[in-house]
Amino acid sequence: MLETGLAGMTWNDRRLREPLQARVLEELSAMDIAPDVAMALAALTPRRTTLDNPSHIPLALLVKHLPVVADLSVLSSGIMVVVGPTGAGKTTTIAKLAARWCLQHGSQDLALVSTDGYRIGARDQLMTYARILGAPMHAANSGADLARVLDRLRSKKLILIDTAGMGPRDVRLTEQLAALKLGAARARVLLALPAQGEAHAPEEIVQAF
Repeated sequence: MLETGLAGMTWNDRRLREPLQARVLEELSAMDIAPDVAMALAALTPRRTTLDNPSHIPLALLVKHLPVVADLSVLSSGIMVVVGPTGAGKTTTIAKLAARWCLQHGSQDLALVSTDGYRIGARDQLMTYARILGAPMHAANSGADLARVLDRLRSKKLILIDTAGMGPRDVRLTEQLAALKLGAARARVLLALPAQGEAHAPEEIVQAF
């Protein structure tokens, strides 16, 4: 009771002394941002703001201080596989990586591969991107099939492989990862994670994959 009372007094005192900072901290906490990260970001809140809508401050602080990898030179060649749950942005990420490659090197040494044979029309989106970029797109339905496709594409400098979206508890996930290990053992694996949701969700996805 004493600890709770003291915590309440401290929080009320902060609200009086730093109302904007307290509001930002509340909103970051409501987003399920880790407490230490929320505290560090809230401490950067300006004392006053000219923004018409101060509720934009938490997102602005996140955008400014979230570390972003701008140098993608490490992804400039080889075989890349993008895995992750449904809706995490795997196909879109592949399209962006492919577009950046084409701007720098052209499309002649690029190939796209889809292993998503689960969803109806799943390959149509990747086929559309491939057509726009002028790059070939291939489909593989198994680990052995993927190995054959990659063997035919061995002259390509960059091969991007799209996979079926699967949640961390999907019983087919082990099968998919085994197929990738069999067919693309030399590939670098990129895990696409959804940015929304509760804090424990990404950790569960990382552990599963």
